[in-house]
Amino acid sequence: MTLATLRTSVRTRLGVPSSDALFTDTVLTELINEALQYISSEHDWWWLEKSETLSLTSSTSAYSVASDCTRTINVEDPTGIPLSRKGIDELVAMTTAEAGYVRFFSPYGTKLEFRPVPNTSISVNHRYIGGETALSGDSDTPLIPAQFQPALIEYAVYLCHTRIGNTQEAGPVLEVYNRWIETMKARAAKLADSRGGSAG
Repeated sequence: MTLATLRTSVRTRLGVPSSDALFTDTVLTELINEALQYISSEHDWWWLEKSETLSLTSSTSAYSVASDCTRTINVEDPTGIPLSRKGIDELVAMTTAEAGYVRFFSPYGTKLEFRPVPNTSISVNHRYIGGETALSGDSDTPLIPAQFQPALIEYAVYLCHTRIGNTQEAGPVLEVYNRWIETMKARAAKLADSRGGSAG
């Protein structure tokens, strides 16, 4: 769905017209984006998996990652071999001697630390869990797959009810949302249980 159709769906669930003075386009856009960010924080969803190239340079051990990175999945060297992940205390205890390769990494704050410290330019592939980009234009679409977007609508509706203090309606909506999240987590893996023909 686009942002425009998401707003329409939220209004339909609320039973209010597009001219409603409380739930204007601006208000609904804000609440839909709030719901989107909340769902993003519920789990390491596959649709938020992203990658970037980090260009390592001589004598520098720490590198900033993408601004939307919330969790690192792995890091691979230029040949595609995964680097070994270590705790930051282990990395700090290692020698700072430089080399023409890297073997270990550790997330620390908004950066990744590498050992050995490179003595040349090296490009590594960083796979990570990112986030949703806030929707602003009517034609903007979220990353969350269409099959799970009803959860987004439910949480936005929940936020609408809490905004006006309608706790009686908010409770059941939140229950529906929580059931959606349970289903989404159960279906989050990309490997099917099916052996074909509906056989598990």
